[in-house]
Amino acid sequence: MRKVRLVAACALTSAALTGGAVIGMNSAAAQVEIRVDLTGARVAFVDFDRDGRTDTGDRVAVRSLVVGPASGERVGRGLGDCVAMTRIEVERQRGTWACTHVLALAGGHIILQGEDPAGAGPYVLAVTGGTGLYKNARGEADAVDLEDLDR
Repeated sequence: MRKVRLVAACALTSAALTGGAVIGMNSAAAQVEIRVDLTGARVAFVDFDRDGRTDTGDRVAVRSLVVGPASGERVGRGLGDCVAMTRIEVERQRGTWACTHVLALAGGHIILQGEDPAGAGPYVLAVTGGTGLYKNARGEADAVDLEDLDR
């Protein structure tokens, strides 16, 4: 299992993360750091052709915790759905997923979408919108798949 660190630069009207940081009330754009903790996450793989490999079109769905990086306390849950765009070879860091992630936080949801390259390393997801307090969320989220599960 892996952990993902997200730093999202989003334009938000106003919002607060339960037990965590306050997102800028007076600023048009705010940056917030959250951690999607996949330790103990529920993961479901769908191998459509049942060949034991992750090929184009195969899927993975994940339900995990979202925690504040400073407090380490739960601030919500993350729901992710990814479709393999190419054959995935994690050991060789080859392949690409097309992913949609929903961060369910106090007061609403933030939606992230984009390509996630196989293996550890950084990538960027689009913040495509939100609901409730996050209804005006937009921008980019810098994501990092961490290889070290103890970080």
